[in-house]
Amino acid sequence: MLKKFGRADYERIYQELGKGFTVLKEEKLIISPLSVNHEEMGVIYIIEDRDKMIDIDEEMMSALGIQIGTAIKNARAYYELLSKERISQELAVASRIQNRILPEDIHSVDGLQIAKYFKPAKEIGGDYYDYGILRDNIFSLPLQMSVGKGFLQHF
Repeated sequence: MLKKFGRADYERIYQELGKGFTVLKEEKLIISPLSVNHEEMGVIYIIEDRDKMIDIDEEMMSALGIQIGTAIKNARAYYELLSKERISQELAVASRIQNRILPEDIHSVDGLQIAKYFKPAKEIGGDYYDYGILRDNIFSLPLQMSVGKGFLQHF
């Protein structure tokens, strides 16, 4: 991608790439930058027959470069939007899975009042909890914190 180059780099690139083209006497070579909002995106090369040549001036090439650049920029934005949408859908599925493995109902435990509240810090977390009574009437509250903040950071 040529996007990271400055104007001086493009001048050098035009010259270097131009060396790779053989333009015959009956042909004309037109080279123009491909840019949108002063963002250099690439180069347009047009080689045309002088006999069939359309009169393309600098203004027309610039307009063509803007149209092509805008189309490329729109395609990139669309691809990025699709990617973000896919990630959002995957996070929604992961969130539903996480909610299904957490205790759904609050079971009563003699002598204790139990309430639950679970809200991940981001779209989804890897934390897990459960509770119950073990043998000999021992209350168990397993907690699993999977983000690297440490257990006490949650309180």
